Amino acid sequence: MVRKIENKSARMIEVEEEWGIEIEELLRWAYVDQNYSSSEISTYLSIRRTTINKWLKLAGIYRGKVALSE
Repeated sequence: MVRKIENKSARMIEVEEEWGIEIEELLRWAYVDQNYSSSEISTYLSIRRTTINKWLKLAGIYRGKVALSE
């Protein structure tokens, strides 16, 4: 599940308007569903990779092994 980002930056809102989709869903689709790296997303959106990584963290989007506790 994707977490809703509160207090979105102007750049986040620009991306949403350009793509016609919430930034959280766009990031989830690209990073999780399409398995694009943050570098690939960064290049495609013309946004620094560190910014993409920050946005992924804000949206609670992670990829990889998840440790489950019993």
